[in-house]
Amino acid sequence: MAATLLFSACRENKEWTIHGTFDIPDTIQYGDTFLVTPSLDGMRIYLVSLSGDDCLDSTVVADGSFTFSGTVEEPRMCYVACEFSIGTIVLEPGTINVIMSETFEATGTPNNDGITALEGRMAEFNETIRGKLLELQANAEALTPEGQDSVRMLMYGVMVEYGELVNQMIDSTAEAHPDDFVGVYAWNLRLNSADDSETLDSMLVSASDFVRNSEAVSVRRAYLSGLLMDEDFYPEDFGLEGDGEPEGPEGSKESDGPKGPRGSAFYDDDFWAEPVR
Repeated sequence: MAATLLFSACRENKEWTIHGTFDIPDTIQYGDTFLVTPSLDGMRIYLVSLSGDDCLDSTVVADGSFTFSGTVEEPRMCYVACEFSIGTIVLEPGTINVIMSETFEATGTPNNDGITALEGRMAEFNETIRGKLLELQANAEALTPEGQDSVRMLMYGVMVEYGELVNQMIDSTAEAHPDDFVGVYAWNLRLNSADDSETLDSMLVSASDFVRNSEAVSVRRAYLSGLLMDEDFYPEDFGLEGDGEPEGPEGSKESDGPKGPRGSAFYDDDFWAEPVR
């Protein structure tokens, strides 16, 4: 009996479940045109590796939700993707609640809660700075050209201050989580400024071995080294919608639509129904 209980406990500690729902508008506006979202049921959802070259699992939406389940020896970071949204998630023991939207959210387990908390604080900062800039801009409309120049300088100073505060938040999170995926996520935000692999490695000098050896950092290093930069791919190879033409990094750079904080949530034109008007 003791052996059975021990086996069950070890097995449970490796099991993970993803419960996914959606938070998307009934319509989306492009200029004067409003597009209506179709039913979500039947849409396929994918778990994809960070490198994008491995589909880990897939499932289909039913009654407006979806579920994944499995076991994992060690936590792993990957993407949850569908036709209109993609976000970063950590596969780890426990129940992970995912909301597919333009901002994407994953909660319920330690690493996912930590990443979501960081993104939440950054979103609050972003909304605060947006309000300040809009207020300054509105007040400047009645000023002389010289006064407007002064306001623009003030707005620039506010943006610089905001950037410094966000960087401090990212740095403190990275330092507080040297050996988990919250730290890996924070480090990847910090590494966004690296233009080449040499700069990347110089920035990682103070990082832990866990961060330096993570799959996320390896994928970023490969991209900066040119191993992934010029590689085209066919969406159909991953079960995604496509037109038979290859896509690559240049196409990704030109993609439109709102970007989610956890990694490029977006709206796909093909997902939406005919315009209302």
